[in-house]
Amino acid sequence: DGTFDPSFVQGTGFAGDVYTIARQADGKLLIGGDELSLYNGTQVPAVVRLGPDGALDTSFDPGEGPDGRVHRIVVQADGRILVGGTFFNFDGVQSRRLVRLMPNGTVDGTFAIGTAANDWVDDLVVQPDGRILVAGHFDQFNGVNVGGIVRLMSDGSIDPSFNTGTGAEAEVNAIALQSDGRIVLGGYFTSFNGLTRNKVVQLNADGSVDTDFDPGTGGGSGASIRAVAIAADGRVICGGDLFTWAGATANGLVRLNTDGSRDPGFDASATAQYGV
Repeated sequence: DGTFDPSFVQGTGFAGDVYTIARQADGKLLIGGDELSLYNGTQVPAVVRLGPDGALDTSFDPGEGPDGRVHRIVVQADGRILVGGTFFNFDGVQSRRLVRLMPNGTVDGTFAIGTAANDWVDDLVVQPDGRILVAGHFDQFNGVNVGGIVRLMSDGSIDPSFNTGTGAEAEVNAIALQSDGRIVLGGYFTSFNGLTRNKVVQLNADGSVDTDFDPGTGGGSGASIRAVAIAADGRVICGGDLFTWAGATANGLVRLNTDGSRDPGFDASATAQYGV
């Protein structure tokens, strides 16, 4: 009902900024952020795990953790944990912007990503088949030109069947999966593999642009999508620094039809004045 849950006790909580939360199947919560430093008075790294009651889970030991910010945490079906962000190392192990942890918090040495991303990782999604979508500010992954989005096999190698061409010309901030395997990306870009796609694009499962999904003029100058969600009927909800969309007021939120056109039945003109 929106009231505080008294069974979840944080005490003084975190001393830094929380950017991402992932819930495990057992109800425990993985938390990542920027210089978390303290949780309820206890020194912690930038990745921690809490019990369902809010208590610090000391069985999860990531050591020193990452040496930069954590933007996204995703739990795989096997319990291993993907972490993406701005860091270069994780507990002293070179892990350029991406790492996979064992359920106890130690680095998974079998996840072979080579030199990984040459810039920030912003979002991660694990597909039902176990392959991993990685998006962010980067334009190379393990030395391969990828344009803000790459798909990895479960061992960390690049999936050669996923071909996005030149990809996005600017950062990709968010990923969402359609039920049929198509992939929606949102970000700051204005084109994808040479096609005009202003802030949002839908890809086929092989990485090619779905030309049936066209947002037209999309977000205005300076707009950026920071979050994408898929409704049950396949329509796409975008949130971020969206002051206008297709020339009309958006105020942070817009919903698109399955062909990419703006859904006029979704009016967010009275929502967030400064974006979402």
